[in-house]
Amino acid sequence: MILKKKKAFLSLVEVSLDDAEAISVMTQRKKYDHINIVSYNFLDHDNNFKLKKKQSARIVLGDDIDKLLAAFSDTCRKHIRRTFKIDNLYFKMMDSNFDKTYLAYCNFELANGRTPFSKSTLNKMLIFNAYYNNEIISSILCYDTKPSLKAHTIFSKRLEIDNKDEYKIIGYASKRLIYEICKYGILNNYTHFDLGSVNFDDESKRGINNFKLSFNPLVVEEYHYIYTSKRFILLNYINKIVKKILAIIGR
Repeated sequence: MILKKKKAFLSLVEVSLDDAEAISVMTQRKKYDHINIVSYNFLDHDNNFKLKKKQSARIVLGDDIDKLLAAFSDTCRKHIRRTFKIDNLYFKMMDSNFDKTYLAYCNFELANGRTPFSKSTLNKMLIFNAYYNNEIISSILCYDTKPSLKAHTIFSKRLEIDNKDEYKIIGYASKRLIYEICKYGILNNYTHFDLGSVNFDDESKRGINNFKLSFNPLVVEEYHYIYTSKRFILLNYINKIVKKILAIIGR
């Protein structure tokens, strides 16, 4: 999958799990200001690209959802089964509720002190949502990199919730959502569901790591190739300086 974007007069491109497209982009790097390539394979590249290795959690789907469920951890299976008894909880695969999904995503990112990606980026993703009382409580946004589904963003409403019972429901629903996506993947001839990176060196990632590992995924190496032009580096530096000045003025 390839995603091209324009930011001001900068040209950005992201290639995910498509080695043929990745190699093509690499050979045309002068056309772009920023390139981000993700692959399960080592690709020949020149010194203009920085290589980062990460670990990614991939669920092997197979062809039987019951066998797949049996491979999940005991606690994970128990939480998923509880969701079938929760009233007003439902799930939408390939959801078309674009605006509400983007709003829920923005709320989550801002609550974590991060800048959300643009609405146009969401247009390139498959949306899978969990609803409780007709409100989105958990979402997974995926790239369609068939034969794999690749999770780009996993988020929920948990940071907005004070009620302990509803907080638990969100946790259970998030696991059920993974299960439902796996079922969707099997029915639509996908072979893997990639939950994204796991970082065992960062203590702050323990919660999301444990969540992903509860589905008994394969942990595989993932290669990230990153190129940035001199113009991109310069403008990024200027942007940081401007933000610092505005922060000082705003004190």
